[in-house]
Amino acid sequence: MGPTRNDTERTPGDEATLADVSRRIGRLETLFEQFRSELEQFKAQLEQFKAQLDLFRSELRDVTMRVVRLETSFDFLRKDIENLHTDLKDLRKDLAVIRTVDFRILMGMIISLGIGMGALVAKGFGWI
Repeated sequence: MGPTRNDTERTPGDEATLADVSRRIGRLETLFEQFRSELEQFKAQLEQFKAQLDLFRSELRDVTMRVVRLETSFDFLRKDIENLHTDLKDLRKDLAVIRTVDFRILMGMIISLGIGMGALVAKGFGWI
């Protein structure tokens, strides 16, 4: 075994190494503090994001409720339009019946008027 060194003995290279280690520790502490500061900023930003997300969720619920109401309204409108369509079909059928009846009545009146006028003309000329 070779000569061993006592831990209490220091050499000039050890002091340079200790200064270098102290400088590195100081730099690490600075970096750690910067990291801690950035982490706190990140936490604050995350809290802001969470607040904005909660606000967005509540607005999304409101929008969802409004969309549901609109869909319900459109369903009622669609049903009303279908009912109007059905009513118009029924009305057209009724008008077709009324037109037929009105045409028959009108033709009957014209024929009666023609016969009546013919009878007056015949009476006027003494043919009857």
